[in-house]
Amino acid sequence: PLMFTRSEIVALVAGARLIRAWGGLAMAAGAEEALVKIDSVLPQGVRERAESVQIHAFSMSNMPDDLRDRLDRIEAAIHERVRLDMAYVDEAGAMSARVVRPLGLFFWGRVWTLVGWCELRSDFRMFRLDRINGMDPLDRFRPDPERSLAAFYALAKRAGTGGD
Repeated sequence: PLMFTRSEIVALVAGARLIRAWGGLAMAAGAEEALVKIDSVLPQGVRERAESVQIHAFSMSNMPDDLRDRLDRIEAAIHERVRLDMAYVDEAGAMSARVVRPLGLFFWGRVWTLVGWCELRSDFRMFRLDRINGMDPLDRFRPDPERSLAAFYALAKRAGTGGD
């Protein structure tokens, strides 16, 4: 049987609460269900530790359900390797049409971003989810080592911008 340490329980409970507040709608439901399942198999002492975790996350009003739904849809596109046809609004308010191979999602405290291979720019780009004005799935794409999340990390590391 699977057994968690007290530190692992704290991490799982805190992480699930963060996703409930800031994740997609399906992710939030999954986090809630996972907590119920975990609680049902924990021994009493560990269950008490899980119930006593005082790490909480509350969603701010700027996380509307359509953005949470978009997050779920993008996560599914990443998993299924489906290109996305997106209408994107940049910081200055200019609209552009982008076809993107979605590779990963990143949470920056209040903002979610998508890292993907942008076919318009023939390069990696980060897109804020709250600036995606429309999005339609296209066809599936094949994995390409040069257009992967690992390649993005390697490029970021060489540039000195992170990529642990």
